[in-house]
Amino acid sequence: MTFLQTLITRMTPRRFRFNAIIHYSGYQFALLAISLTVLISLVSWVGYRWLYAKTLVQVEEVLNVISRIHVDQLTRWRNAHFQYANAVSQNPLLIRTIQAARRGEAQAEADLQQWLAGQRVAYQQRDTVFFDQQTQRCIQPASAMATCAELRAMQPLVWQAVIEQRQPQLAPVFYPPQLDNRHAAPTITLLIPVVDTQQTGGELLGLVVVRYDLRQNLYPLLQNWTLPRLHSVMLLVTQDGDTPRLANELPAIEIPPNPPLAKGGRGDLQIGMSLIGRPELGATMFMLRVTDLWGRKSVAVTQQLPESDWRIITLAPLDVLLAQTHHIGLMLLVVSLSIMLAAGVFISLYIWRRRGREYLRRYQYERQRRELAEAVRTRDEQLQHFYAILLNTSLDGFWLCDLNGRFLEVNAAYCAMIGYSRSELLQLRIADIEAVESEAEHAARLIRLQQMGNDRFESQHRCRDGSIIAVEISASYSPANGGQVYVFLRDMTQRKQMDQVLAIERAQLRSLFDGLDDIIYVADPHSYHLVYVNETVRRLFNPQPIGQLCYAVLYGRVEPCLNCTNAQIFNSDNDQSYVWERQNEFNQRWYRCADKVITWSDGRRLRFEIAADITAQKLHEQQRIQLEKLSALGQLTAGVAHELNNPLMGIINEIQFCLDVLPNGDECADSLRAAEHQTRRCMDIVQSLLTFSRPSAVTFQLVDPREVVGQTIRLLDYRLRKEGIKINLVVADDVTTWRLQPARFEQVLINLLANAIDAVSTCTDKQIALHLHQTTTHAQLTVSDNGCGITAADQLRLCEPFFTTKPTGQGTGLGLATSWSIIAEHGGTLEFRSQVGTGTTVTITLINWQPTTF
Repeated sequence: MTFLQTLITRMTPRRFRFNAIIHYSGYQFALLAISLTVLISLVSWVGYRWLYAKTLVQVEEVLNVISRIHVDQLTRWRNAHFQYANAVSQNPLLIRTIQAARRGEAQAEADLQQWLAGQRVAYQQRDTVFFDQQTQRCIQPASAMATCAELRAMQPLVWQAVIEQRQPQLAPVFYPPQLDNRHAAPTITLLIPVVDTQQTGGELLGLVVVRYDLRQNLYPLLQNWTLPRLHSVMLLVTQDGDTPRLANELPAIEIPPNPPLAKGGRGDLQIGMSLIGRPELGATMFMLRVTDLWGRKSVAVTQQLPESDWRIITLAPLDVLLAQTHHIGLMLLVVSLSIMLAAGVFISLYIWRRRGREYLRRYQYERQRRELAEAVRTRDEQLQHFYAILLNTSLDGFWLCDLNGRFLEVNAAYCAMIGYSRSELLQLRIADIEAVESEAEHAARLIRLQQMGNDRFESQHRCRDGSIIAVEISASYSPANGGQVYVFLRDMTQRKQMDQVLAIERAQLRSLFDGLDDIIYVADPHSYHLVYVNETVRRLFNPQPIGQLCYAVLYGRVEPCLNCTNAQIFNSDNDQSYVWERQNEFNQRWYRCADKVITWSDGRRLRFEIAADITAQKLHEQQRIQLEKLSALGQLTAGVAHELNNPLMGIINEIQFCLDVLPNGDECADSLRAAEHQTRRCMDIVQSLLTFSRPSAVTFQLVDPREVVGQTIRLLDYRLRKEGIKINLVVADDVTTWRLQPARFEQVLINLLANAIDAVSTCTDKQIALHLHQTTTHAQLTVSDNGCGITAADQLRLCEPFFTTKPTGQGTGLGLATSWSIIAEHGGTLEFRSQVGTGTTVTITLINWQPTTF
């Protein structure tokens, strides 16, 4: 154990001692060492034989370990060459030169040979030297190679040596006798074969022999040995390419008796080397088992000189190394030392074993890292292949360009879109196909893209045939490879054309809807929010109705309408419109509504309604009904009034006769006068019925309406002043003469003003307004008051004969009916607008007010 540990400790670099001992032995090695020391202490000769045999086996095991390390070193060196090759492949100029040389271009072949010659000269002129102790100068590589050539010519110098890596023994090949005569003690050496058999014929390059005290080299701890001094041979070789080569032959060097030991127990020969640009030739140790000329087993250990491309090889006979074990005293000393060191070794191995786990973990990590790197490389190739297929099969165009705007890559979709081939596009720049932005604007956009990272915009590109296409561009910036821009493009020409057509059709449809006087709106049936309205809704109700409640905008309500038709149209199975009529409480207009369920653009089922204003139709219908009623009533009252008129005249005559014969102051006279008054009132009613039922024979005249209105106000002046009512008369400047029946038109005004005086009688601020104006189509007279107002139910019966809301005895109910009949004779209409508590407005509209219309 001590011998092998010392051997490995002195002949291996420090960073490999733990791996060589622990990684391949572990606890088994510790148990074997302890068992070995116990057996040797009991039986010395058995221990000697067993130690001898075990030492050989262990040396072979160590040789296997270091051989594997050497294979790993060569593998890393080969990988370094691969990396160098890859680095060369990154040189675009060199790659193009090699490709041209392969095509047979003479100039490219000459350029390539010139480049290779320059590389060889540069390598030979490196500052790689070693120091010669005898001449006290540095030897350049060229001189070393010349010396190698001289050694190669030494054919008589034949030695016999064997390298036993897997074969037991081989025959010797070279031997220089003068070297053996130079040294008194037998020496052995290791000959390095040459791989390049075409130039050297498989010969050996040579060797260098120096004398050295192997005892000081291998066994610095065993100072009490009495055997003859051990001798070793130092070989100084260089490693050029895959094969180590001999550098130079050094003459015998005088070594001081006790030279200072360098790191690892090796004597410092003061040979300086330099290793420049060769990281694959790091310090590595090799241990070889050889056979010398006399058939003796020997040990050879090689080690890379630090910071140089040189390797030193140390050899010693194995029997000389193990000669000390033949002596019992030395054996007992070794056993004693091993016993004392057994506990320390066991503890050390226990500690080293824990470190061995870390070594194994690092080894597994390195292996996993290489496997992962290979997997990543494979995955990267697969992704690149996938991305290539994806881009080439995409319907959208793709760019890859640099910051100067030059195309680096395009896909087939963009080539088909623009009309250029891929090779033609790779020769162009973005400014060559951009149809909207100038080159300065495009450069500014690239600068903004570098700052923002990505951008999305629309532009236009010029095709090869000169046509212009609209494209939508999505660009992203990557700082890799000096800055590149990845761009995806989509042809928007057809979509732009479709958008224009849709915009025109949408504008036409909107213009059509907005041009209708009907109310058109779309509302959500659940939330009652308006989604769409036409211009009529905005003009009549609210200029900004979208998003507001339909019942609040259209009807002025705070809750949904009681007669809402959502249930009818959404629960119905048929797809027909639901048509119905209603009066809007908000503006008192009548509408015919057509409701239908439609599907909106977002998939929602919404309420669609078209509401046509039928207020005029309703009014005409009421007028028609009124005319029919009045016609029937007129026929009836004409006959009844004629039959009642004669009896009433007879009653009056009899009452007057009685009054004439009665004396003055008789009690019956007052009663008869009261009866006469009531009878005459009945005759007035009969006369009103006759007036209502029979057309008047009064002819139309051109009359100034202002005189008729003024005459009416003067007739009612006493009552107006008595009630404290303020009259406000407004006459437009364009009012001229109207074609009227003055007396009958005055009767209409008296009825309207009398009703207004009665309506404002309970108000504190009593006001009545009259407004006259005319247009080219009609003339209007409006009578407004701020009185109590009329209910909606009573407004439907205002023109019915004998209908009145006044107390009994204050009205006959024929005033408005007669007024309506008179206005109808004038070819006009009588309209009432009233709200309870705010007042009433009566509008007289005369259509045939000009003389030329008759």
